[in-house]
Amino acid sequence: MDLINFFNPLRYMSREEYADFWLRLFQTVFCGFWGKLLALSLFIIGLWFAIRRQRLRTAVIFYLLSFVLAYGGGVYKFLLKLFSSL
Repeated sequence: MDLINFFNPLRYMSREEYADFWLRLFQTVFCGFWGKLLALSLFIIGLWFAIRRQRLRTAVIFYLLSFVLAYGGGVYKFLLKLFSSL
């Protein structure tokens, strides 16, 4: 069995279900209160790792996750509008 096909989500669901899943995820997590709270928490954890533990690699990972949560919804909406007009 091909490993790439095993992890292909379009093998288990239709394109519409897959797009609806990501749309709901961005609407509920990345664009709401919980996304902001999670992004702030990840940022604070990143600061703690950078300052107290002196683990810069781990801190950078938390900063990147925080960035994705903070700006992921806006970037997603921008790309959605950009590609829907084509």
